[in-house]
Amino acid sequence: MFTTLPAANNCITGWTIGGGGIDYIHNYWQPADGTHSLDLNAISPGSVAQTFATIAGQGYVISFALAGNPEGAPTIKTVAVSVGGPATLYNFDVTGHSLTSMGWVTDTFAFVATGANTTLTFSSSIPGAFGPALDNVTIADAAVPEPGSAGLLLAGALLILLSASLVPVTHKRSR
Repeated sequence: MFTTLPAANNCITGWTIGGGGIDYIHNYWQPADGTHSLDLNAISPGSVAQTFATIAGQGYVISFALAGNPEGAPTIKTVAVSVGGPATLYNFDVTGHSLTSMGWVTDTFAFVATGANTTLTFSSSIPGAFGPALDNVTIADAAVPEPGSAGLLLAGALLILLSASLVPVTHKRSR
């Protein structure tokens, strides 16, 4: 079913639990992926955080599956997501969803690292015991072309356009 994990628990490898704790879900509702997911509210708002190695100036993409515990209020579940700076709020409306049809959506955002380590935090922003549900968090390097490659590609395209406009057009008349 589920296990309630208190703050400071490190039972989930690589993640630190904060706030009022979380519920570690197994066979209670349909997960987005695999066999486990999280309810970010145990009895009150909780959080999970993970610190990972980054390269300053490198772009990264985070994606995660979001739903909400449909068993209680409020209808709109809100999670705050931060990577060391101001948090961004993501909402999920549980209307029409159930334990067997959670309605998971995947949210994605990109950021540029400012140091050798970055901390990713998901925090519930609602009161009570029925919080936002989280699953399938992934962190990947952003696919950003090298500045030199992008510049060469642009210069080549401009050269082709320019040379095409300079080609003289001649018309031959039929005799």
